[in-house]
Amino acid sequence: MNKQESLYLYCLYDEADDQKDLSLNGIDGNEVFKICYKDIAAVVSVNCSEYYDPNSENVKIHQSIISTVMKEYNVLPFGFGNICGTRQELDNFLKDIYKQVKINFKKVKDKFEVGLKIFWKKESFLQDLDRAAPKITKLKNNLVKAAENNANTYFLKLKIGELVELEANKKRKFYEQEIYKPVIGRCF
Repeated sequence: MNKQESLYLYCLYDEADDQKDLSLNGIDGNEVFKICYKDIAAVVSVNCSEYYDPNSENVKIHQSIISTVMKEYNVLPFGFGNICGTRQELDNFLKDIYKQVKINFKKVKDKFEVGLKIFWKKESFLQDLDRAAPKITKLKNNLVKAAENNANTYFLKLKIGELVELEANKKRKFYEQEIYKPVIGRCF
């Protein structure tokens, strides 16, 4: 690795004093390797891009690397798309966060991460929106009429967007109370 190459970050793991190679290929097919600081390691690959599209293939590769490392070590994952400018910056970063990372490793020992995402089907969401907020339906009808008359629709679209966002946030809070809150009580 050239000292000036940037690094794509997958995760950190503890007990990094072993000599084991990771033998994995990351995003862009680049070799995945570890950079150690004391007894922790950052799992990285050489970065070939300023931006990685979070498409399903790239996200699966990112998650696969983390899952593979997690089979043998306690892991603190990085979110998709984290890049460190240089090896020196990574070394400094690891040095700066070392104490907190060790505390976090103790918290996650013998635990695993479960992510919860809820996807709305577009048609269902729009139907729920129409039932919950008839004002939006009325504004959408006004928007169609205004467009037919070649009127300026900018502010009408803006108002509809604000109302949709408000209703989506209400739904999000509903699901948070119904699903997320009962689950979080069982976590550390």
